[in-house]
Amino acid sequence: MTNNWRMLNSNKNPESLSVFSGLSIDFEAYCKEIDSKLVNISWIKPASESLGCRPCYLMFGAVFILVLIVSMGYAGALICNLVGFIYPAYMSFKALETPGKLDDKQWLTYWVVYAIFNILEVFIDIILFWMPFYYLFKLCFLFWLFLPQTTGAVTLYNNIFRPLLIRFEKKIDNTIENVLDVSNSARLVAQRYSKKLLEGSEKIE
Repeated sequence: MTNNWRMLNSNKNPESLSVFSGLSIDFEAYCKEIDSKLVNISWIKPASESLGCRPCYLMFGAVFILVLIVSMGYAGALICNLVGFIYPAYMSFKALETPGKLDDKQWLTYWVVYAIFNILEVFIDIILFWMPFYYLFKLCFLFWLFLPQTTGAVTLYNNIFRPLLIRFEKKIDNTIENVLDVSNSARLVAQRYSKKLLEGSEKIE
């Protein structure tokens, strides 16, 4: 039995072994890169030391738990809203405080796409809510939108939303102006009638 096992090991394809070894080397390099970035976070290093694991494994575990919770449907909407808002909001703050304009455009683009997505979701949520793992797909979609490695929001904006907005820009502007005019007229009428009511009440007194 032992000889047969040794023969099987000796007959393994060297190319497959090199592929697996290459993947392990790439994974280790990826973990080292993540570790070097995570240690800059004040609470990550003490937490990893107390648990006796590498910072990257702590992150992988947190991501796994997050995905598991969202997949099971617990607080999926809340988690998606937090992910889609908190990190982009903070990065938008960072972009505003830096002199460059490239990151400003990136995050402005994200907020345009995020707003359109939220509006569309209101109308299709009744259908998508019953889709299995809906919030998991939504979470992955949000990560795809704002992560610098993917910048999906820029892709969607340049290929879909920008051409549509440019095409209907004048109509949208006219609609906004009309709505503002109507609201301003309603405000003036309300002020006029409230003033008359106050004057009438003063005369009665």
